[in-house]
Amino acid sequence: MNSHKKLDTQDLVRVALRRVRRWQDSPNEPVACPLCEAPGLEIIDRSTRPYSEWYVLTCAHCGLGDTIHVPSAARNV
Repeated sequence: MNSHKKLDTQDLVRVALRRVRRWQDSPNEPVACPLCEAPGLEIIDRSTRPYSEWYVLTCAHCGLGDTIHVPSAARNV
Protein backbone atom coordinates (compact mmCIF):
# COMPACT_ATOMS: atom_id res chain seq x y z
CA MET A 1 0.00 0.00 0.00
CA ASN A 2 1.33 3.44 -0.98
CA SER A 3 1.01 5.82 1.96
CA HIS A 4 2.71 8.85 0.40
CA LYS A 5 0.76 12.08 0.33
CA LYS A 6 0.05 13.54 -3.09
CA LEU A 7 -0.37 16.97 -4.64
CA ASP A 8 -4.09 16.43 -5.15
CA THR A 9 -5.20 19.82 -6.52
CA GLN A 10 -3.99 22.00 -9.37
CA ASP A 11 -3.36 24.79 -6.86
CA LEU A 12 -0.93 22.57 -4.92
CA VAL A 13 0.79 21.53 -8.16
CA ARG A 14 1.25 25.21 -9.08
CA VAL A 15 2.69 25.98 -5.64
CA ALA A 16 5.02 22.99 -5.93
CA LEU A 17 6.17 24.04 -9.39
CA ARG A 18 6.98 27.52 -8.06
CA ARG A 19 9.06 25.84 -5.33
CA VAL A 20 10.87 23.79 -8.00
CA ARG A 21 11.67 26.98 -9.93
CA ARG A 22 12.97 28.63 -6.74
CA TRP A 23 15.14 25.54 -6.11
CA GLN A 24 16.52 25.76 -9.66
CA ASP A 25 17.46 29.40 -9.07
CA SER A 26 19.01 28.76 -5.62
CA PRO A 27 19.79 25.03 -5.26
CA ASN A 28 21.63 25.47 -1.94
CA GLU A 29 18.72 27.21 -0.20
CA PRO A 30 16.17 25.10 1.72
CA VAL A 31 12.76 24.82 0.05
CA ALA A 32 9.51 24.62 2.00
CA CYS A 33 7.11 21.74 1.37
CA PRO A 34 3.98 22.83 -0.52
CA LEU A 35 1.79 20.74 1.83
CA CYS A 36 3.13 21.36 5.33
CA GLU A 37 5.46 24.34 4.74
CA ALA A 38 8.30 22.62 6.62
CA PRO A 39 11.75 23.40 5.22
CA GLY A 40 13.70 20.59 3.63
CA LEU A 41 11.61 19.57 0.61
CA GLU A 42 13.71 17.11 -1.40
CA ILE A 43 13.58 17.69 -5.15
CA ILE A 44 15.11 15.28 -7.64
CA ASP A 45 15.26 16.29 -11.29
CA ARG A 46 14.42 13.27 -13.50
CA SER A 47 13.82 15.35 -16.64
CA THR A 48 14.38 14.13 -20.17
CA ARG A 49 15.05 17.45 -21.82
CA PRO A 50 14.12 18.65 -24.38
CA TYR A 51 11.08 16.34 -24.24
CA SER A 52 9.72 16.89 -20.73
CA GLU A 53 10.53 17.88 -17.17
CA TRP A 54 9.94 15.43 -14.31
CA TYR A 55 10.52 16.31 -10.67
CA VAL A 56 10.25 13.92 -7.74
CA LEU A 57 9.18 15.72 -4.55
CA THR A 58 9.47 14.23 -1.08
CA CYS A 59 9.03 15.63 2.40
CA ALA A 60 10.24 13.64 5.39
CA HIS A 61 8.15 15.81 7.72
CA CYS A 62 4.64 15.20 6.30
CA GLY A 63 5.13 12.23 3.97
CA LEU A 64 4.71 13.98 0.62
CA GLY A 65 5.86 11.69 -2.18
CA ASP A 66 4.78 12.79 -5.65
CA THR A 67 6.04 13.82 -9.06
CA ILE A 68 5.42 16.81 -11.29
CA HIS A 69 5.48 16.33 -15.05
CA VAL A 70 5.84 19.34 -17.35
CA PRO A 71 5.64 18.35 -21.02
CA SER A 72 7.65 20.42 -23.47
CA ALA A 73 6.03 22.05 -26.47
CA ALA A 74 5.33 19.73 -29.38
CA ARG A 75 8.10 19.55 -31.92
CA ASN A 76 7.64 19.14 -35.66
CA VAL A 77 9.60 16.21 -37.00
